[in-house]
Amino acid sequence: MLLCVKWVPLLVLLSSLASMRPALAVSVALPAGTELPSFETRLAYIESLGRRTENSPSEAAAFSYIETVCAAAGIETRSSGFGESVAGFSFSRILEVAIKGAGSQELAIVVGVDSWVDSAEGSEGSLAIALALSELERLSRASSSGQVPPVSLRFVFLGAEKRGRQAAAEVASLGSRTWIAREEGTGNLAVIYLDFDRYPAAVRLRSAGAGILSPFWLYDRARRALETSGLPLALQANRLMLYRLGLIDSYGPVRPYLEAGMPAIELSGEGVAAQPAKASAWFSSFIDSFLLASASGFPSSWDRHYIAFQLGSASAVVRETSYVGFLVLFSAAAAAAILLLTVLRRESTRLLLRRSPAVVGQLLALFVALAGIFLAEGGLAQLEALVLGSGEAWKLAPRLFAGARTASIFLLFLALLSILVERKALTANPYFYEFAALSCLGVDIYVFSAISLPLSFYFVWAFLVVALSLWARKPWATIVAYGIMYAPLLLLAGELFARPEYSVYVHIIAPGRKGVFTLAALTLPFFTFTVSPLLFYAPHGAMARKRVALIFLGCALALEGLLLAYAVLGPARAGPGAASPFGISETVDQDSGQFSAVLSAERRLGKGTIRRAGFPIGYESLGDHTLLSGADESKRLRFRESRDLFLDRVTEHIGLSFTEAPYGLSLNIQSETELHIYDCNFPFRVALDGHSASIDVGVNPGPAVDIALTVPGDFRAGLLARAIYLSPPAVWLFPDGSSPKPGQFQVLASTEISAGAAR
Repeated sequence: MLLCVKWVPLLVLLSSLASMRPALAVSVALPAGTELPSFETRLAYIESLGRRTENSPSEAAAFSYIETVCAAAGIETRSSGFGESVAGFSFSRILEVAIKGAGSQELAIVVGVDSWVDSAEGSEGSLAIALALSELERLSRASSSGQVPPVSLRFVFLGAEKRGRQAAAEVASLGSRTWIAREEGTGNLAVIYLDFDRYPAAVRLRSAGAGILSPFWLYDRARRALETSGLPLALQANRLMLYRLGLIDSYGPVRPYLEAGMPAIELSGEGVAAQPAKASAWFSSFIDSFLLASASGFPSSWDRHYIAFQLGSASAVVRETSYVGFLVLFSAAAAAAILLLTVLRRESTRLLLRRSPAVVGQLLALFVALAGIFLAEGGLAQLEALVLGSGEAWKLAPRLFAGARTASIFLLFLALLSILVERKALTANPYFYEFAALSCLGVDIYVFSAISLPLSFYFVWAFLVVALSLWARKPWATIVAYGIMYAPLLLLAGELFARPEYSVYVHIIAPGRKGVFTLAALTLPFFTFTVSPLLFYAPHGAMARKRVALIFLGCALALEGLLLAYAVLGPARAGPGAASPFGISETVDQDSGQFSAVLSAERRLGKGTIRRAGFPIGYESLGDHTLLSGADESKRLRFRESRDLFLDRVTEHIGLSFTEAPYGLSLNIQSETELHIYDCNFPFRVALDGHSASIDVGVNPGPAVDIALTVPGDFRAGLLARAIYLSPPAVWLFPDGSSPKPGQFQVLASTEISAGAAR
């Protein structure tokens, strides 16, 4: 604390000097003997700034502090803005520090400076900033003393990076996307993204985007370097496969880097350390180990189709080259085995060929039966939505719903198969189903090897297990194989159970029509193999099979009934005073003097009353949302206009002022004729049709915005302003005094731009 107080006058002085100069390189050395702040002091100061929202004084203070620390260590910094950004606009900036290495390749350590605008605490990234500052100072000092790193390093501090989870998810990571656009195509660049809030109990390594992984060399070097750092490593290998398979709702900040072809990984915290005694020493150890492993540079190959698994602390990784080689050997062995069996068992082969139409027919019957089961489950999901008043009520207990739905699908499938076998529509030979499963798996291996190489691994594993079971031809072998076949899938299921992913669960709980047939095709070999142990151990005879079918059907219906009863009778999680209240989203149209709002809940709304600005509004709905509307003539957004005429051009000065500063502002110009805009003091884009344009003013624009638009003298257009807020323009309250959960809020207003009036 004493060090913080000691540094305040110096910080204020350097901040004021920084604000007076243009965004150029800075290198200011402090007087000799000036004591540099400790790591703990830096972290304490950054945390004391509170929420560092984009374009806020706290964010500006954080950037000034970074420059101050670098200046104190004699390190040169370079600042740039977002004026040339193609993805949006911000008043924030990007600060970069370069340390020259022995090679031409470069390692970028990227840190987001700001915190989420709708964060409760605003501590996001505090530890990451402090770690980066201490490390760049250490590496710069080492470089000055002659210890040149094997690759160049660049520390990148990004503004406009965390812009609001609920407010504007579509414009998140503007800092990353702007920096990527500048660096894309340069090559020889790898990225380590730091995203630490507090001292972590373990370091989480994430290296995936939507269906894409970082190259193996980067993942492996980071993993090995973390193992030597002294902190526990949360590898998340199973979740890595879920990322690779595209089965994740949200991806980390490295996603845009990987999509742009940049090797990137993310380091973030897992838990909070009880005694953070290591401070920044572990990160220095990590960087040193990583640089040592990179002494020979960065490989040019990606090798990103590796397969990772983890069971407890044990993990295994199968390289892409090893797996492709295995697939080649596997294909050769399978072809040789088929050829050998064809030669040695000619009569059996001829018999199989004669029966192939019947085999294909039975496989089609199995597929139709399975697809019918999924369709039936889709109908049950619609019934549940009708009873519960919400199509997403399963999110109240996603694990329970997913587990029960999976179990009921198995039971219904077994019940239907028992009836089909009793009716002699399907054979009662259990080995036929093992052979059918093997045939389906063989097709799936080659289909998914072309579509998604890692996904084919699960079919290869199941193929080998089923093949061994068919070769053994023993009932006990079938039971053992049945359990082993699901081992890799159970690892992924355990990962999903620990941390649910709704995008996966919804395909199981409420599949659409397209999803029904996709699921049926994917799971057909596994469900087909299920029939074999049933036929081995189930009682024989028509009546016995009917009784088995009734038992399975009864169990499935009982399970679905219990699930529905739990959802109906379980504790409500929506409504006034509940743990998860109603949600409200609202749009106010100043031009019409009306508001419209959507009141939503996780279940049926029912009947009730809510107050807006003290006025009661009744609602009644059998669903999970309803539309509310009424009059609102308040003027929350005002325009003012002036013009400067020069020759045949007019500069329109349009001022917008707000009674309450918005989180974001969207400006759109519409014209019946083709737009001609010569210049604007903000970035703008004219649509392809030439009749509309958008103006980017960034996030947190402040209580007033001034637009300067240079246009022809005969310019005429309409300007629509959409002010976005994180809290409702008017107070919404239930009779008991509780308020609904905030959603999206916007105020609309328009004005006419008529430059011709200047003449």
